[in-house]
Amino acid sequence: MTWAPTGSIAIVSDRLKFVFEQICSAGEVGFYPCEIRFKDITKEVWAVYPLTTKLLVDRQQSEIEWYVPDLQPKELIVKNSTKIVFQDDCLGDLNICRWRESRGHVVVSEKLKAGIENVNSHGVKFLEDRELIFRQQSLD
Repeated sequence: MTWAPTGSIAIVSDRLKFVFEQICSAGEVGFYPCEIRFKDITKEVWAVYPLTTKLLVDRQQSEIEWYVPDLQPKELIVKNSTKIVFQDDCLGDLNICRWRESRGHVVVSEKLKAGIENVNSHGVKFLEDRELIFRQQSLD
């Protein structure tokens, strides 16, 4: 099973960064330091981003209206959908990748999902592919 966290780039603590490093290979995920500033506090954290982008959608089983950008006619982006199904074993050996048909989303393996939830069960919401529904008013 693959999972899609909502959000495009994760900001994580040292503990969650360690989870990513233990589960993902160096070629799967990158990190860069950043800060979160509150009134009187500055917290050093990490931005986590997948290094791989893949086509994941099973186009035969999905019910999707596609958007094709004028300047990139070979690209397909999910515009609207009532049903999205990912290809079987779409991640292969990866534990994390960016979903090419919807680059604002990241897909993770069951193993990485469990590792994240073990450290922080309330900070990230995961959706299965069949739970994803898109309603975008205008991409044109």
